[in-house]
Amino acid sequence: MIEFILDIPFKKQLTGLINLFVIEPAIELHFKDPDYEFIVWGDPIYDSYFKGVGKAVSGIIEDTGSGVDIYSCEFTRDNGVTWVEGIWNADHCVRNGTTENGFQYFTTFRIKDKLGNSRIAPYAIAYIGDTSAPVTTIYGDNNSWEKVEKTIELICDDNGLSGCAGIYYRINNGAWQKYNSYFTLPDGSYQIDYYAIDNLSNTENIKTSYLYQDRNAPITTDNSDTLLHSGLVDITLISNDEISGVKETYYCVDENNTCEPNTLGTNVQVSCAETQCQKYVRYYSVDNAGNQENVKTSNLISIDNSYPIIGKTTTSGFTIYNNNPDKSIVCDPGRYIVELNIQNNDINNTKNQEEAIKLFELLGFPLAK
Repeated sequence: MIEFILDIPFKKQLTGLINLFVIEPAIELHFKDPDYEFIVWGDPIYDSYFKGVGKAVSGIIEDTGSGVDIYSCEFTRDNGVTWVEGIWNADHCVRNGTTENGFQYFTTFRIKDKLGNSRIAPYAIAYIGDTSAPVTTIYGDNNSWEKVEKTIELICDDNGLSGCAGIYYRINNGAWQKYNSYFTLPDGSYQIDYYAIDNLSNTENIKTSYLYQDRNAPITTDNSDTLLHSGLVDITLISNDEISGVKETYYCVDENNTCEPNTLGTNVQVSCAETQCQKYVRYYSVDNAGNQENVKTSNLISIDNSYPIIGKTTTSGFTIYNNNPDKSIVCDPGRYIVELNIQNNDINNTKNQEEAIKLFELLGFPLAK
């Protein structure tokens, strides 16, 4: 117990011829040491910071002389610049109040005895109000596709107050986890939610950022073959990219497999201005992250415009014998019967018939004449 003795003589003048001075016993105001809960403003308290709306409570006050004037207790939160009225409660003084963020409080109290003697408590406790949430900044996020590996880093700032207690994040609405260090993610698209808490449990609102990452080029194929063709040859380019998606496909056509693809599209028509030619289709695709695949080349496309165009083979009036697995149409064993549609539809043109027969024999199909 800390004891302060206020020794003030009290003079009383009696009437009459003789002046007598009577000394009243000394007035004692005792301020007992407060415990840590001297400040309970905005519980909890962390280090020298507190938050919220609460109250300040003095230590126990005693006066063995005239007694405590319970209506005189006052509090200061600015080290005595201003005083506000407190409320007496049993044996201590209480002051309700609010906490201002970032304000440094020097809180103490004063009280009088019933004779008007005043004392300020011999101690003041300094605290800083912290009612604001920390702020988290994310690095490494983006809002569009990129073709490099991104590193995600979260930084918390509590603006010089009680300090950050932890950062929490989740990926694509998964489970929340505590952030410990920077991290990377596989290629893909991600939603990253995050927030921070300070040492007084002030909690930041959830923030959301995004990551779009694709480091692999698309893959393009074509439907070319090694057969001999007559007339226009249609080549289709098929591209696939499972992460960011295909943005563009470019192609070119030449005879020596050296051209630079610069025509946009996926449908290619290969033609031959001469009677015969051989050509290549060269191509590549680009995805939405900017990844470009290496130039690819189709099969060598062979065109001979002197060959007749063979129409659809029909089987009208014929029978498939012995359930041949190759579905060949036979009339006599070992002989194939096929109806041919000649290019100029002149079925009686002997030259066209002979050319068609030569073609089928070249392909390994003996024909009945």
